Amino acid sequence: MVNSKRIFARVNTMKREFRHMAYRGLQELRGGTNISHIDSVLFYPTIKFERQKEDLLNRLAWYIPENPREGDFTVFIPLNHESMIKSELRTSPQACYNYQHFNLEFISTENIHSVADQVDLILNWDSKYQFSPKILKSLSKTMIVDPQYFSAVEIDRWLQLSNYAEIDEENNSISSFRKLENDYRDCDTAFVFARGPSLKHAYDYELGDDSISIICNGIVRDRELLDHIDPDILTAADPILFSPSKYGHKFRQDAADAMESYEMATIIPPKYHALVNNHFSGLDFITIPSIESEKPIFPTSDNLKVRATANIMTLFMLPIASSIADEVYIIGADGMDDPKSGSFDHYEATRYNPELVKSATECHPSYYRDNKFSSYYEDHLDTMRDIIEYGEQQGIEYYSLTDSNIPCLAERVKRDIH
Repeated sequence: MVNSKRIFARVNTMKREFRHMAYRGLQELRGGTNISHIDSVLFYPTIKFERQKEDLLNRLAWYIPENPREGDFTVFIPLNHESMIKSELRTSPQACYNYQHFNLEFISTENIHSVADQVDLILNWDSKYQFSPKILKSLSKTMIVDPQYFSAVEIDRWLQLSNYAEIDEENNSISSFRKLENDYRDCDTAFVFARGPSLKHAYDYELGDDSISIICNGIVRDRELLDHIDPDILTAADPILFSPSKYGHKFRQDAADAMESYEMATIIPPKYHALVNNHFSGLDFITIPSIESEKPIFPTSDNLKVRATANIMTLFMLPIASSIADEVYIIGADGMDDPKSGSFDHYEATRYNPELVKSATECHPSYYRDNKFSSYYEDHLDTMRDIIEYGEQQGIEYYSLTDSNIPCLAERVKRDIH
């Protein structure tokens, strides 16, 4: 019975992937995506329920904030009933964002075709209509933002929207990373803190002033631990952390507070820069692009990039530590007790409460439904070994100060520093 359910789920995932690939192929046949700047969007298809309108406007308000924009931004909303127009914004899985800076134009279903020709971008919020004749000729300026669609497509398209709206400011990542290099040029030791249950043993060690500490994700919510670590760099890449969900909102609040309190730099992928730079101006965000590469890349200000991987440890944490220090100590990288479960266990103090986590799954269901995290774990183990062995060839020493299910760390367990 269990195997039948898994097979059925896999078949449905393959169907969704096939539809997405067919859609992308049709877009390419029609000239690909041709969007450079947007001042107007059309939601499609017709919105029938108040909750649909609220949900879409709230998401849009997160990805296109008010303050950085100049001029009008017009949102065309086809409605079934005019009675929906005057309602207040109420959301459940999302935090609330102000959309008063949008110029809202409510239109009838009959006017969709003519408006579709005029707007800069069409946001298809119901993928059942992805091949609709009404917008078929406008595929080059259409993005699917249906949270039930496929994998991370919905989140990625919203992020693209924030860049198309040209709300970004100058990116000073290279100069900021060069400053980081200069600040820690005499640093010999790096501490890398993951979120496994063994992170509790961080209190067993006193970190020297001549070291650099790198943390990730939900560690920002544990202020007692942060006081002990006094972190220098925060890393984050999971798209859920940059989503309008209540979970993402709470993480960003905690991260912003920690960045100010501990004067941390935060390393993120470039696709989030426009978004966070305009919501959190004045904080130090450094974007590092990731590229496909056969071997690991340790970023420098002269070559600010990393190898693309699926885990924050291998994407940013270890490569950055390896670019700065000769000795790298890892705490809390426990790995999976049961790889078939597809989930990492986390140190209790770094976990967000279940209701917040639930808000993320409700806000972006396809991301969780179609991404089987257990399938990448073997690749993660191989990538960890690749990075460590590559670094050791360059004279860098790696140690795990806590027990780990990750073989390359289990082979390098050490209980003391130096």
